[in-house]
Amino acid sequence: MLIDIVKDVRDDLLRFDVCIVGSGPAGITLAREISRAELRVCLVESGAQKSQPEIQELNAGVVNSAHGYREETLREGRCRRFGGTANLWNHQIRGEPARYIRYVPLDEIDFESRDWVPESGWPFTHQAIVPFYERAQRICGINSFDCPEILETGTKNGRLWQTEKIESVLSQFGLAKIFLEHYRRELVLDQRVAVIVGATLLHFKIDPLSRVITSGQVSRPDGRKFWIRARAFVLAAGGLENARILLLQDDLQSGGLGNQHDMVGRCFMDHPQITLGTLIPFSSSLFGRAGLYDQHHVGEQTMMRILHIRPEVMRREKMLNLCGVLVPHFKTLRDNSPAILRQLIVRVPRLICRRLSWQHRSTPLDAPPRPFRQRLLEDYYAAGQCGWLKLTQPERRFDKFSIRSLVEQSPDRSNRVMLQDETDAFDQRKIKVLWRWNDLDRSSIRQAQQIFHQELSSAGIGTFVPLEETVGAQPRRFDSPHHFLGTTRMHDNPRNGVVDSDCRVHGVPNLFIAGSSVFPTGGYANPTFTIIALALRLATLLQSELQSKPLVKLRSEADQCYPQSGLAE
Repeated sequence: MLIDIVKDVRDDLLRFDVCIVGSGPAGITLAREISRAELRVCLVESGAQKSQPEIQELNAGVVNSAHGYREETLREGRCRRFGGTANLWNHQIRGEPARYIRYVPLDEIDFESRDWVPESGWPFTHQAIVPFYERAQRICGINSFDCPEILETGTKNGRLWQTEKIESVLSQFGLAKIFLEHYRRELVLDQRVAVIVGATLLHFKIDPLSRVITSGQVSRPDGRKFWIRARAFVLAAGGLENARILLLQDDLQSGGLGNQHDMVGRCFMDHPQITLGTLIPFSSSLFGRAGLYDQHHVGEQTMMRILHIRPEVMRREKMLNLCGVLVPHFKTLRDNSPAILRQLIVRVPRLICRRLSWQHRSTPLDAPPRPFRQRLLEDYYAAGQCGWLKLTQPERRFDKFSIRSLVEQSPDRSNRVMLQDETDAFDQRKIKVLWRWNDLDRSSIRQAQQIFHQELSSAGIGTFVPLEETVGAQPRRFDSPHHFLGTTRMHDNPRNGVVDSDCRVHGVPNLFIAGSSVFPTGGYANPTFTIIALALRLATLLQSELQSKPLVKLRSEADQCYPQSGLAE
C-alpha cells in the first residue's frame, strides 16, 4: 500500500517487522522479497511520487577535490523520489523512447584480495554471489550472461574483437519501467508492505544494553515527526546518504553508528568516466562491422559488447580494472546535420547545459576549451545514447572511435564522506566529500592505454592514439556516472569496515545496509546488478532470522501495525 505521510498518517508510532530506508532498486528488491515471507515491511522514502525541488535540495553538499570532482554531482547523482536512482537511468537507443540501465556483473578478480591494491578483497568469493546474480537476472528482466557467441555473431553485426590481452564481454540492458512501474504497482497492492513517501529519516533510538535499534524518527516536510518501530532496520538510501545517516547518529555513539574505528565514509570511490583515446580504423568498413559494440537485439534482449583487459593480464601487470566502450565520431556536421538537429531537439537540456558547457566539465586546468563544433561532433553519441548502426552507410559518416572507459578506483581512506557544519531544512548536517586520484589509479590508466595501443594495432583493427598524445594534462578530464561506492564498506574486522559479511553494521545487531556503499572494491561494472544481488542475499538472511523467532506483537491486532486513515493507491 502507498502512504503519503502528509495526508495519511495520524498515529505517532507505526510498527513493522522490517523498516527499509530508501525506495531505490535495493529497497524495492528487499521489500518484495521480505514481504513474501509474511513479514510486515515499511519502505520509507524521503521524496514523493514526483520530484520536489525542496526535497532534492537535501542532497546538497560540498566537495573538496583538487582533481576536479564536481559539487553538482552530489545533487545530480541522487533522486529523492519513489524509485530512487532508477528515475535517473538514461540509456537510450536511437529512435526509441524507452529508458534503460546497463547491467554487468562484477568480475571474479574484483572479489579477490590483490596484493597491489590496498584494502582489496571481499569477505566472500565471487562464487558465493553467483546464485543471487542468477536470481537478479529474473528481477531485472534480462537473460543469462553466458550467452553463446553464435547468437550474436550469426547476425550482420560482425565479429568479436579478441586478442591476447583484450577480450569482449557482454553487457545487457533492462528497462527502467520494471522498477518504476511494474514493481511500484506490485508494492502498492501488497497489504504486507507500506510504502511511506514524504518521510525523511532523522534519528534512531537504541537500547543502551543490547545496542538494538528500537525505532527510527521520520519527519514530514512540514516538520511534524513520527516514530517507526521495527525488529530490523535497513539503510538503502544510496552510497552517500547511508554514510551520512550513520554519521548523524553521533549522539548514540561517538563519531556515529558503526564508526568505532573511524571507517564510516572512508574509501569513497566512483567509476570516473574518461576517454582513453581515439581509435582510427585501418579500414572504414569497420564501422559497419562493429555492431556488436553498439546496442543490438538478440531475440527480445538488448545487449552490447564492451572491451575489457583480461584478468590474467591485470594480475600480471598489477593494474586496476576498467572497460572500453566504442563511441563513433562524425566526420562533418554538414553531412549529418538532420540527425544531429533531431538529437539536439530531444536532448537540449542535458546535451547543451551539461555535456557541452565548458564550465561544468571536470577539465584539466591547462587544457584549452574545445570548439563548439568539435564538442558537438564528439559528444553526439555519449555513453547513454546508442543506436549508431541504425544510420545508413556508417562507413561514410564516421571517421574514428573514441574509446571511453569506466575505471576502477582503488580504496583510499583519504577519499571520504564526512559532515560539515552547514545544515539542511531538517537541521541535519550536510555532507562534505574529499576526492582525488591516487598513483595506482593513474598508472593503471596509462598501462591500459599501452595495452590498447599494442593490441588493437597487432590485431589489424586500427591505430589507437592515447588521449595524452593529443591533449596531455593532469588532472585528467572525467565525468562521474554517479556510482557512489565504498563508504560503509564490508569487512569482517570492524577496524577495516563498517558492516560484516552479512551487511550488518558492526556493533548494532539489527541494523543492516544495502547498496553500493558496502562494496569493498568496485571493479568497473555499473553497480546496479550487484546491488540487486546483494539485496536478495540480505533478504534471505532477514527472512531466516525473523522467521526463526516468535513474531513480536507490538499491538493487540496485527492489522493495527498500519495507520488507520485512508490510503492512496
